[in-house]
Amino acid sequence: MEFDKKIIWFINITRWQKTDYIRPHEYTMRDWNPRIGEDFDNLVRLIDEIGVDKEFRIFGTVKTFRYLEIKGYEYWVMREMKAVHKSFIKIIIINRRKL
Repeated sequence: MEFDKKIIWFINITRWQKTDYIRPHEYTMRDWNPRIGEDFDNLVRLIDEIGVDKEFRIFGTVKTFRYLEIKGYEYWVMREMKAVHKSFIKIIIINRRKL
């Protein structure tokens, strides 16, 4: 599948943090990309629109995430509400792992 050049540009220039939590992968957050937040949002939207739902088993539970393969990586989005000073903010993380 061919992807928009701007999506590939964002993937290539964004900061990806490595983690070994649960399984080795990398992640990025919108707050880390303030000047290119729109591009972050576009990748989230693309994963939501054309990704494929897959089950992920963790700690005895099953969660479903939508995954999208782009240039040898599998991308998925995690959303979470966090309490901050008596209100809630939505945290969005894009994860990826090498296929």
